[in-house]
Parts: sequence; structure tokens; C-alpha cells
Amino acid sequence: MVVSVYDRYNDTGAPFTTRTFTNTVVVTAGAAHSLVPTGSGFSSSTSQNLNFGNRTAGQCLGCDLLVRKNTGCNLTFTSRNAGVMKLSPTPTSDLVPYSCTADVILVNLANPAQISLPAGVSPSLDGNRLPATITIGDLGNFSRR
Repeated sequence: MVVSVYDRYNDTGAPFTTRTFTNTVVVTAGAAHSLVPTGSGFSSSTSQNLNFGNRTAGQCLGCDLLVRKNTGCNLTFTSRNAGVMKLSPTPTSDLVPYSCTADVILVNLANPAQISLPAGVSPSLDGNRLPATITIGDLGNFSRR
């Protein structure tokens, strides 16, 4: 940045003196996420309750995963039970398989899975919007109980 000092206000002549200053700005990389109902704005929410009621194979429910960022980042998805729901608080052998997509990318929940977001600042104040969908899989004998 160059700063010039003149003898008088609005002087059109040569400056009395000129100094050059160097500014340095450090921007720390950062990211934040929010899980919200579909179409909602960014909030402090990091969980969503998807109530499937009486489950049927192929049934889908979803929400939006919003990510605000100023750098590239990886989103890691994990499933405590590797992509199956278990009854709680008393687990039984009954399992309900499910799949997850984020931004139309099928996420393999058998192991931790990652989706990479490109470098750069999020495109809006709400961040990158990744629609997330949970789909109930084949229920086998469980659907008849």
C-alpha cells in the first residue's frame, strides 16, 4: 500500500512525501458443518432425527449437510454398526440394513468413508449444500414382525 502526503487538501501537485507499507493478513483454514432439514439454512445443529416409523425396504428420508469452509476439506462418514440399525437399548439379532448418499454419492458405511470438497471458499453463507439420504435396505424377516 502506498500512502502519499500532500501540502494541502486536494492538491494536484507532487506529494510532499510518499511511503510504502506492507500489509500481511493470515487467514486460518477453517470449516464447520451443520445437519438441517432439507432446504434449511446453516445452524448449530449437528444431528437430525429421521423417523422412519414402520420401515419398508426402499423407504428414504433425508436432510441437508451444510459445510462452511475456506479451504479444501474431507468429510468422513462412519456408522457405529457398519450400515445396519440395531434395536436399542436391548440389542437383538434383528438388523435393519441401510445405505447413505451424500450429494448423490453413495457412501460405503462398512468402513469409514470420505468425500472431498474442493479448495476455496463456500459458495454461499449456508456453505456447500450436500443433500443426504438414508435408504432402508432389504428387511428380510424383520419386516414381518
